[in-house]
Amino acid sequence: LTRRRAGAGGCLHRVRVGIAGHCMGGRTAYLGAASIGAFKVCGVFWGGSIQKPRGHDGASPFDLTRNIKCPVIGFFGNDDENPSPADVTAIDAELSKWKIPHEFHRYDGAGHAFQNFTNAERYRERQAEDAWGKELVFFKAKLSVGTPYEHMDLEGIVKKSAGNDKEKGIFNNAGQIWNHNFYWES
Repeated sequence: LTRRRAGAGGCLHRVRVGIAGHCMGGRTAYLGAASIGAFKVCGVFWGGSIQKPRGHDGASPFDLTRNIKCPVIGFFGNDDENPSPADVTAIDAELSKWKIPHEFHRYDGAGHAFQNFTNAERYRERQAEDAWGKELVFFKAKLSVGTPYEHMDLEGIVKKSAGNDKEKGIFNNAGQIWNHNFYWES
């Protein structure tokens, strides 16, 4: 997805699209929300290095916070070092400073990659399921308003979007919710 396609006259002008990611993907989601005003919601799962510039001599995603035009939801382990609890507090304060709607969820007993069920050392089932469920509910609330999906539950949305009430996608183990490849269009 390029800025040109996402901007005026591009594909995101006609549909409601959210952006989300884990670790570097969480950083990328935050940067995407700060760089492309067409996103309607942003989800950050322990976005590492949000406060650090990468690559060329550009600004960090944190430095671009004021440009975010959508609500943000974030999930962080209190035992994580990148981002540390202090980093999360700073990001929370920056979003508040610019009056950007957001909600952050912090989990005791969880560190980096607490949703990674392939890594027994890091995986925290209770926290992973709680975060995944909250993220999907948040995205549905922000993306479905004013659409035919507004008053449907998540399972109903998946079935309707697949056509003929057939199931679409893969059922995710986290919170027994459909996988994140699903999206809503208006």
